[in-house]
Amino acid sequence: MKLTTFCITLLFASVRAFSVLPAAPKPLTQLSLMSAEESESLISQATECAEGECAVEDVDDLIQALKDQQKELYDRVEKIK
Repeated sequence: MKLTTFCITLLFASVRAFSVLPAAPKPLTQLSLMSAEESESLISQATECAEGECAVEDVDDLIQALKDQQKELYDRVEKIK
């Protein structure tokens, strides 16, 4: 009787070892609010300015683009709510 109980316990333990775990949830840091093109555009604009010497107008354009994107993202979040 003890041997049977022991074997059944081992059987259940081994079956649990092969169970499939659910997929890990996608991290919600990005929220996928920006398309890849939008992100790449802003990043390339900032990188070009950081790597080289930018004119004041270029910096102003980058700041304006970031502010515009911020407003658009805020509007998208408000739609989701």
